[in-house]
Parts: sequence; C-alpha cells; structure tokens
Amino acid sequence: MALYSARYGALHQWPLRQLLDTLAGAPIDLATERATVSALLGTR
Repeated sequence: MALYSARYGALHQWPLRQLLDTLAGAPIDLATERATVSALLGTR
C-alpha cells in the first residue's frame, strides 16, 4: 500500500499486513478476512 503526497512530493509505503494490523488495532488473519469477504459476496 502506498500514499503519494503531491504537495510534499513524498511517497509513503507500508506492507499490507502491517497497515491492516495498525488500522484494526490488533493482528488480523488475512486468510480469514478474505474468506469472510468472499462469503459475503457469495463467491467461492
């Protein structure tokens, strides 16, 4: 995941797992979350 600030000319990058853990406030299991979203969308 990356965020570019045109105003400051800065690119900030984070590993996806670290970003999601930070946003959730706790470690998450990415495979479980993918399965949950898949089930909600009705896909396999």
